[in-house]
Amino acid sequence: ANSWAWAAGKQFTLVIRDLGQVTNLTNVVVSATADSKGRVTFHIEASPTDVNNYTNWTVALLVNWHGYYFLLFENWYRGATFAQVVANLTGYYYTEFPNGTVVAKYLTKEKPYNPTLAPPAYTGTDALNYGYNGTWGVFTQVNGTMQFANFTSAALHQFYLAVATANQPYNLTLSETLSIAGAPVYTWTYKPLKRGWANGTVFGPITYLGTYVKSLGGAGQNVSSFLSPSSVSYSFAVKLWFPYEGSYVSQTVITSTNGIFTTTLPYNAAPNSTKFYVIKTLNYTRGYYYTPADSVNATCQQLVIWALPLSTLNVTGLFDIKGNPVNGSQYFVFKVQENIGGYPLTISQQRGVPVTLAWISGMLSLKDNTATLSSLNLSPRLVVEYMYESAEGYIEATVLQAPLNATAPVNFAANLTVSMLPVQILLWWRNGQPLPNGQPFNKPDLASALTFIFSGPTAYLVQKGRDAVVEMFGMVSWVLPPYGYPLPQSLGAPLAYLPKYNASGYLPLPTLNAFGVYL
Repeated sequence: ANSWAWAAGKQFTLVIRDLGQVTNLTNVVVSATADSKGRVTFHIEASPTDVNNYTNWTVALLVNWHGYYFLLFENWYRGATFAQVVANLTGYYYTEFPNGTVVAKYLTKEKPYNPTLAPPAYTGTDALNYGYNGTWGVFTQVNGTMQFANFTSAALHQFYLAVATANQPYNLTLSETLSIAGAPVYTWTYKPLKRGWANGTVFGPITYLGTYVKSLGGAGQNVSSFLSPSSVSYSFAVKLWFPYEGSYVSQTVITSTNGIFTTTLPYNAAPNSTKFYVIKTLNYTRGYYYTPADSVNATCQQLVIWALPLSTLNVTGLFDIKGNPVNGSQYFVFKVQENIGGYPLTISQQRGVPVTLAWISGMLSLKDNTATLSSLNLSPRLVVEYMYESAEGYIEATVLQAPLNATAPVNFAANLTVSMLPVQILLWWRNGQPLPNGQPFNKPDLASALTFIFSGPTAYLVQKGRDAVVEMFGMVSWVLPPYGYPLPQSLGAPLAYLPKYNASGYLPLPTLNAFGVYL
């Protein structure tokens, strides 16, 4: 898939050589540029004498990629004429004999092999075989009537790269650099695919070649004798990007350096073509870098998974300063901040409980199919904020700050205590009597005439009317908003409702700083 799109607009070179040197076709080299559909047309002229002489031939197809030749196909044709070689490659047999006789025959054939012959058709002497099926690839279609063949090269590799992000919505990019003999020759950047992946981000297709040739050679030589896959290397870098003051800052979190591995295949269809030139890397199929990863060949359009070196914290519970469970956790925002590009940026943020937060705990360095994790201390810290918006204003208070483990990746769960004090004040009014000189306020309708004001270093509240009071057990109390849970209006055991009653509103206290305690 997408191979034709990759081929579109690229320059291809066809090399045909009479190895026996009995014709004048000892070194035919022609180049052409593929059209928008990846189709390439080569024009070759030959005399009738050269076309019909039997000899040994070598045919090679190369692509000029970023100024360098890479071999896509090579095959030998022994005891054949030039006309037979072309017929094998295109399905169209055409020749003109010295006496002026012209012979034109063709074959139409597709995989699975079910040839359809239409007169005039091939005979056993017209071509050695039809198409090619060997270690350099396969002719998926041979169409003699249109004089073309579709070829899929085994030297051209594609794969998709997924980056596991622990379900965090990170903005990632992938860059790839091709180097020849240690010198970078081209760098390009991939953006994530639009189609989603539940566990992270996907890039691709990533197309690469390892069959670099130092020279095309000359008459009597095979192009593959100049193969130098050891001169080829690819380097990859995964970066996280974060907006900051109208621009973006980035942090590299995964790097990979890949040479070309030569894998021997169990047959020999052409000279030096028993080799499969691939990149080897690690595949973190479980989505976490600290789990075992298998070595894989990055080819055949498979999905290869790399995992960000992340630590994760699962917040399972939230408690106020008195040790009571906090109800209405949707008003709490959990953040992880790290120093990215020298700036304290929020890299993970969620609201409510339970939540899973993540932070960068190192840089994953891959070299082929081995991995190391280098230290990358970005001073991660947990910040919990209490915030909500009401008709009277916007409340925001930091109620917990704590440093996070930055020395090694971790994955754990925890309950958190925040600097919040549950508030409920029972209202009384004076009754004009000496004893008792007050009685419980039990007329909620009169609350519309009351204004409650609270001011302090972390909040400023002005509450009016019925929105500021709740009624329970025939009594009226003022509580701090927001009201995460409605209070029961019927009588019952007071202790059964006390946690919810206390949790009707919270007073943010000065920030709880967990210095010296690493989560």
